[in-house]
Amino acid sequence: MSLYFEGNDRVIEPSSIETIRDLAKEDLANGAFLILVPHIAASNTPTRINISLDSGILAAVDTAASARKLTRSAFLAQAARNEIVGR
Repeated sequence: MSLYFEGNDRVIEPSSIETIRDLAKEDLANGAFLILVPHIAASNTPTRINISLDSGILAAVDTAASARKLTRSAFLAQAARNEIVGR
């Protein structure tokens, strides 16, 4: 998905599910299926933010990040990405 959007500066509006179903009617009738694939644009520009977390959750984040040899930021970014894509 990222390769499709790479170098493309124009905004591509998503099609409605009805439009997609209509365009794929024959394929769907023959056993194809649709899945949602969210696009998360990568700017490769880290942005510093300020968030508040319960100290117990922060300790658990730090423990889990350390166990995976990740920084806190990398762990939180990965967790957010997983939640967005439904993993």
